[in-house]
Amino acid sequence: MKKIILTILFVLLVVIAIYFTIYRSGTTLNKSEKRFALTNTNEINRIDILDKYNNITLIKETNHWSLNNKEVRRDLVNTLIGVSEGLDAISPIPHNQRDSVMAWLDKGTKLMFYRNNQIINSFTICKRNKKIYGLLENSQNPYRLSLRGFPDIDLTNIYSANAEHWMMNLLFDYEPSSFKSVLLEYTLKPEKSFQIEKMADNKFYLSKTGRFVPIQNTDPEIIAEYLSFFDDIRYYNVSDSSAIKKENINTQKPFFHLRLSNINNTITDVWGYNKPKIESDDSDPYEFYATCKEKGIMLLKFNDFDPILVNLDYFLKK
Repeated sequence: MKKIILTILFVLLVVIAIYFTIYRSGTTLNKSEKRFALTNTNEINRIDILDKYNNITLIKETNHWSLNNKEVRRDLVNTLIGVSEGLDAISPIPHNQRDSVMAWLDKGTKLMFYRNNQIINSFTICKRNKKIYGLLENSQNPYRLSLRGFPDIDLTNIYSANAEHWMMNLLFDYEPSSFKSVLLEYTLKPEKSFQIEKMADNKFYLSKTGRFVPIQNTDPEIIAEYLSFFDDIRYYNVSDSSAIKKENINTQKPFFHLRLSNINNTITDVWGYNKPKIESDDSDPYEFYATCKEKGIMLLKFNDFDPILVNLDYFLKK
């Protein structure tokens, strides 16, 4: 009888120990397997980014970052590092989903961060069904990830292994004083279209498209502010499946046409196209295609272009 009581007590102690391990600590996994966030980021001097198709290395030079000995966009590198400082492991993956997540991660993007040419952190991420998953190097336990304060951000776009993503591709970089005219036409909503022209008095005026007839009820300060939005607008090259994307673009009407003319009579035309619905789930919904004679087919970000894509009413006095 005494042995039975001792056995029962032993089992109870084991159950209690398991309970505290799981529910008091939150997980049975090693905390080191959750450390995705970077620290001491000022000391990072190299970043490797690899996926199934690409392999790039960003190198920190004296005054800039480079890729293949070419300077890259500092703002994108800063965003990558800043995002990596705030990575959170939300939760471990349930056992019944682990094999699927590991298979997705096998096709994901790998990040390797260096300090003095020594790896300080390395992990793989992937996006599936609008969720981000991550696996630290030498770990067998994947996690669902988020960015502190921005749970819905697309980390896979920030961690791009496409070299073109990082290049300093400049579409517009106009000072307001350099403009001669701006024309913005909306194909499906022509009543929202407008044009802006610099007249003989060296002032800018607004009109509907077609014959230029200045609209009197406009706010010149808003026009001046609008012209300042054409500063440092970047584009991304479309290097994969260009023929297919071109065919898709040719089957639809552009949703806008933008024409810029400067004081040197240089004219730039840009046509914008919504992404076809056949794009994969991993396609960034905040991007659109555009064409320009000088640049060919491009990818543009709505975040960059939204201040430009306004309606005629935007300029009217309230």
